[in-house]
Amino acid sequence: MTTRDIARRFKASEALQFFEDQVIPLTFKRLLLFAAPEPYPSLPYDYYDRWEYLDSEFVEEWTDYRELPVPGVCAAPQERSFSTSSNPSSECNDTLDSVLRTSLWLDDPKFYQLACRRVAWWDSDRIRLWLLEKSYTLYLRYPSEEDYADGMYPVYPEHNEYIFPFAHHQGRESDSSDGKFPPALYGNTGCVGNIAFAQNTSGQHVAVKAVLDGSEEFRILKYLHNQGVPQSMDDFHHVIPVLDLLHCEGHWLAFMPRYASTAIGSRLIEQLGN
Repeated sequence: MTTRDIARRFKASEALQFFEDQVIPLTFKRLLLFAAPEPYPSLPYDYYDRWEYLDSEFVEEWTDYRELPVPGVCAAPQERSFSTSSNPSSECNDTLDSVLRTSLWLDDPKFYQLACRRVAWWDSDRIRLWLLEKSYTLYLRYPSEEDYADGMYPVYPEHNEYIFPFAHHQGRESDSSDGKFPPALYGNTGCVGNIAFAQNTSGQHVAVKAVLDGSEEFRILKYLHNQGVPQSMDDFHHVIPVLDLLHCEGHWLAFMPRYASTAIGSRLIEQLGN
């Protein structure tokens, strides 16, 4: 259920059936009763070893099913020839299909180049203008000298009226002209390159994710989108809504409210508390 290869990932029902049909009959009862200590709660998800305290016989029996952790999540190779800029005037020969449909995993040495191509796709004039026609203004890219530019910041960071289900965003009063801090409402898009941030015509902030057509993820997002967008906390069922699904170059872009721990305002927290 935790493999990064989505096509091989078990559903919960499939995992239970595998455990009942394969694991229990082939494993000594004492091994099944073994209780490992609680995982390291202070470590990030990808860093602790879930096999470390398991019984050695159990590990030996099932080691072929073990997936090694990603070494230095999305670490880049030594040679880098790609750079990104906050200047949106760029061209890209890739399509969404060519950068999204891939069998590369995060630990593949070629994945870094793929992530850079995805960033270039987002930042191309073609996609920025296409999104603008759909009433979304893509964030600008925040350049980085140490890694590919996975940070973005909004074109219009000014305070906007809070409208549910969007979060209340408020940028810092001081700007970043001294270079010590990222721009107001800066957001990190992660190392995979399939996520970006944007604003709608009302200035509300959204997260945009590129999703494969026909994938399980798309079916789930489509189902959530069909449920409609909650209009108040009374309609909110603790699932961030899918605001929009746009067909783009053979696949889909899913739009959801941008929530971040540093961006959720006190008004929303107060409503959640009530």
